[in-house]
Amino acid sequence: MKRFLGHPEAILDAMPADMVVNCMIMAMVAYANKSSWIIFHVGSSLRNPMKLTSLRHYMFRYFNGNPWISENGKSIKVGSGIVFSTMARFHEYMVIRYILPLKVLWLVNEVLCQYYRDVTIDLNRKVKLVMRLAELYKPCVFFIGSFDDSNTEKLRVAARESYVDAHLFEFDPKCIDWED
Repeated sequence: MKRFLGHPEAILDAMPADMVVNCMIMAMVAYANKSSWIIFHVGSSLRNPMKLTSLRHYMFRYFNGNPWISENGKSIKVGSGIVFSTMARFHEYMVIRYILPLKVLWLVNEVLCQYYRDVTIDLNRKVKLVMRLAELYKPCVFFIGSFDDSNTEKLRVAARESYVDAHLFEFDPKCIDWED
């Protein structure tokens, strides 16, 4: 990804899917014959946080160490990416890079009797989709905080103490090495 939208200090609450499934399995085993409603937040934001700036750094390092190869056999160079830390900066970028050129294309299209009509419609639809997605994800990408996973931690401790094979169903976010 060349560009990110989000607060650079925002903590990503990421968790590998296999660990989420392991937690679900252990919760089913632990509460199989009990009638209780317990919410387990399976995430990394509290015990092993990763900031957006770290993700950007890790991705840059990974793709420079393991480059994609193009069809003609050349490695594709990856930049470090740009983080838009506010919606205003993102909107400015979109206006300069996409919306203004699209308006010019629209004018050219009018002069040329709708010669580029399909292209103009398709590009306009894509820009509107990106802008809508940015608005939808705004609360998430600018959220500064972490989530309480104390119920999940209690489940981890209880599983280790009660089940011999609990080590096969690991879901402790502390064991995740984000740099790996």
